[in-house]
Amino acid sequence: MPSIVPALPDICGNTEIVLAPGGWHALEVESGRCFRWVDNDAAFELPPALNPFAEIELEVCAGPGMGRQHFQLTVRGDAFEQAVAVHDEQRLTLSLPLSRHCKSLFTLHADGGGLPCPNDDRNLNFRVFRLATLPNIVSIQAGVDLVSGWNRFGEDPPARVANSGACIRVHSHRDFPVLCLDLRPAGPANRAGIRIDLLDEDGAPVSTTAIQSRELVGMRLPLRAGMSKMFSLYLEWIGGAVDSPPAVVAFLLRLN
Repeated sequence: MPSIVPALPDICGNTEIVLAPGGWHALEVESGRCFRWVDNDAAFELPPALNPFAEIELEVCAGPGMGRQHFQLTVRGDAFEQAVAVHDEQRLTLSLPLSRHCKSLFTLHADGGGLPCPNDDRNLNFRVFRLATLPNIVSIQAGVDLVSGWNRFGEDPPARVANSGACIRVHSHRDFPVLCLDLRPAGPANRAGIRIDLLDEDGAPVSTTAIQSRELVGMRLPLRAGMSKMFSLYLEWIGGAVDSPPAVVAFLLRLN
């Protein structure tokens, strides 16, 4: 039986997810990997958030309680249910709905199971190696969703490349919030600067700025508290001729 090591980082790591009582066995380690066995209906919480959804990474595999065979895993929340098939050890990405005013509680449920485990009297239906929010340039508290045109550039720290036309959806928590962006022009250093126009859903300009290196810029938005609206970035090289299409590397987006 693997040794129990409460001092190790938990399966949710340093993210917004909190494991709730019910369904989880103690944290364990085997071959250098941390995990938790699940009896069934293992619960976890996400905090109140400005963003309506959270992107969750779940790494899971069947245990002896399921005969170590593929099984159907159902993720349940308030007025939410999603079933996924689990084959061997599998990494899944889930989009879970969030509430702005209260915590969101979810459970992981496996159909069937309960088979006995040799040398262990616990019910070990499946085990979870990772249950965490995906690393991204926006958090669930950012008030910003990346809609299209944002390509992964790096994971440590998280970064995205945005071309002209990249879209975001903003969820305003106050009147006339400021969209903060940590950006630099894409490509080699000492290239031309880049002009950034923020356009609304109708293509009308909302705010304009320009950068020549990595900078934190702010753009005030014509939104009232409680409004959600789409915007896009229009990019243009300035100060020199550049052959490649204009693009920026983004490290952070959030509302202030």
